Amino acid sequence: MKNYFSRFKASITILTIILLLISTNVILNASGDHGRSIKDVLKEIRKELNLDEKTRIDPNKVPDQLLEELGEAVMSEQYPNERTHERMDNMMGGEGSESLKSAHRSIGYNYLSGNRRGFWGGMPMMRGGRL
Repeated sequence: MKNYFSRFKASITILTIILLLISTNVILNASGDHGRSIKDVLKEIRKELNLDEKTRIDPNKVPDQLLEELGEAVMSEQYPNERTHERMDNMMGGEGSESLKSAHRSIGYNYLSGNRRGFWGGMPMMRGGRL
């Protein structure tokens, strides 16, 4: 009987360690990942539009999905702190909302237009319109 309890205790200890490792991995992978870098998104945009490295990207020709990803990347660069970035996303409607997607598209559009003065210049409400 004593041997049974020793094995049970060892099994519980191992199971607890495994669960802690799994939960730590999930938490670490869930935070800090707000998409790709600006460079990676620009590379995909150039590929999508069949442009070389020297050709200026016309923001009006970039698909919405890629504008959104670019805006996310720009925002991640301007606000690298995960908590701050998440707070900003929530203020604009939260993950998956159309208002956040629109804000990211606007930021991406402004970035390609040469308006890189700051994040708020990329907000649709600050420009008086929507993208």
